[in-house]
Amino acid sequence: MVYWQEEGTGGITMRIEKKYHTQAAKEWDELVREEEKRRAGLSEEERLNEQEHLHREADTIIRKAEKMDRDSLHIINNERIKCFSELSTEAIRMAEILTLDIIVRTDGTLGRIRLSTDCFLINEMCPPAARKILSNLIKNADDVWMRPEGELLVIEFVFDLLIKVPKE
Repeated sequence: MVYWQEEGTGGITMRIEKKYHTQAAKEWDELVREEEKRRAGLSEEERLNEQEHLHREADTIIRKAEKMDRDSLHIINNERIKCFSELSTEAIRMAEILTLDIIVRTDGTLGRIRLSTDCFLINEMCPPAARKILSNLIKNADDVWMRPEGELLVIEFVFDLLIKVPKE
């Protein structure tokens, strides 16, 4: 870290910039180009053999996942459902405070809270209650997705409402 003081500002200025995503995206693009080049050099028979091999691997993974699923009991987790219900109520309150669009839904196994807006700003003017609700959503969600969708920023919190226990 480098700190320096500019004359006349009376304060310390700093800038740290690391482009981890940019570097990873470049590396990914290079891998894709190399793979496309490798595949272009394969004969039709080699391509078919490779595709067959990939299908066999995928089938094996699917069979293992299905077996794990059959060997487990899926039990409704009342504690998680209660937590999701409370967080949903709070999220609706936060959406109103911050003028966010919100969708709350469940499908029986997962609960989802989806927030969307064109600008999501948490600053000193943000009510403390909204900050606390956002922190609780992040802390309690099993997954948090943040992504652009058209002109909107979408934040989706996903909650697993079941627990899996091995069958005896």
